[in-house]
Amino acid sequence: LDVLEFQVLSTTPLAFLPRLCKTAGLDAASVSLAKYYVEWTLQEIAFLNFLPSQTAAAAVALVLGTRGEVPWTEALEATSGYSAADITPCLAELCRVIGNIPKATLHAVWDKFSHSNWHRVSSGTVWADPESHPLM
Repeated sequence: LDVLEFQVLSTTPLAFLPRLCKTAGLDAASVSLAKYYVEWTLQEIAFLNFLPSQTAAAAVALVLGTRGEVPWTEALEATSGYSAADITPCLAELCRVIGNIPKATLHAVWDKFSHSNWHRVSSGTVWADPESHPLM
């Protein structure tokens, strides 16, 4: 660490979101919703089983599914390198996490995204039923 001067970073799903959101054509509120989903995953140990890019892709697919749009397009597949089948296990875990938000003991993410600068996405209805998502 002395050689690196303590400059060690870990890539999170947030690093992959801008490009995927742009490819998906998400508006500002939908980008906030994708960030909301991703930030919930950062405190879940189960997401260590997935690559950060898979988690970001699952969040975008969840937002698109929530909006009633095609959740995974050829453009998203080309941009991410993942097929719909590649992200389905991560998407299922994401749906589980989102479905458990009402029971969560840590509320910092919910509080953060309840403000207007994040379009109050935490106070809206979220997609929590994995069986109803078009990719499931």
